Amino acid sequence: MNPPRLESDGRFPLRARKTAQFLAKCVRPLTNIVLVGYLFCSLADRTHAFIYSLDDGTAEVSVGLSLDNDLIALNSFPTISGTTIDTISIAFGFGAALNGTPFQAVLWNDPNGDGNPSDAMVLATANGFISGAGTDTFVSLSISPTVVTTSNFFVGFILTQPSGAFPATLDQTPPTFLNRSFVTANAAGEGNIFDLTANSFVPLTTIEGAGIPGNWLIRATADVTQRVGDSGQSAFLLGLAILSVTFVRRLFPVTPADHLCSNSDRPCRWS
Repeated sequence: MNPPRLESDGRFPLRARKTAQFLAKCVRPLTNIVLVGYLFCSLADRTHAFIYSLDDGTAEVSVGLSLDNDLIALNSFPTISGTTIDTISIAFGFGAALNGTPFQAVLWNDPNGDGNPSDAMVLATANGFISGAGTDTFVSLSISPTVVTTSNFFVGFILTQPSGAFPATLDQTPPTFLNRSFVTANAAGEGNIFDLTANSFVPLTTIEGAGIPGNWLIRATADVTQRVGDSGQSAFLLGLAILSVTFVRRLFPVTPADHLCSNSDRPCRWS
């Protein structure tokens, strides 16, 4: 009498079935890993430091006023979503009298978002003293961490210019960026950072509009927080997770207990 045959589920021969079961055990955890990766990437925020800058770190020209008045120089930057500014950095120009000169660093927003500071509103300030004048050394001042919600913002400084000095520094090495660096000035002690259009000694203008093209060596350092799920990465991981689940369920379905064989050191179940 012939012995009864071993049962499989009818889809694969028994040996192939055992191999499939082993592979299924190896593959199934992959779906969990992919799903966890999707949730981690799609839900987590990432914060990184970012420096807003228009310059290459080297000044070709220093700029000053013909009289010892209040000088205001500022750069315009488009805002990256999630920006919190905490530092303003400025490199100052030539003139032995500049070192030790007090100045005020300023952060403005751009209410109408056009990149022009005629309507700029002060968000934060910090007071400091010039050092390293004429050496392309940046003086960095910390401000209270400030979230920028407008599409553009401005950073710059105001100071009363010492006699014979050229406080502001320009990078003129290509590429230079038009309509991004601005200047204005008023009588000593009367410079107005709250209404830049109120300064009359040099009315508010772009630096190229004043006949000196280039960009100020004025920078802002920010923490930028962005949600990773805004990119295509989370969509890719979700698609991979769905594909993995479908693959495992269709290729390696769960078999009823009475159709399974155990591993080789135990007897198989007979029908």
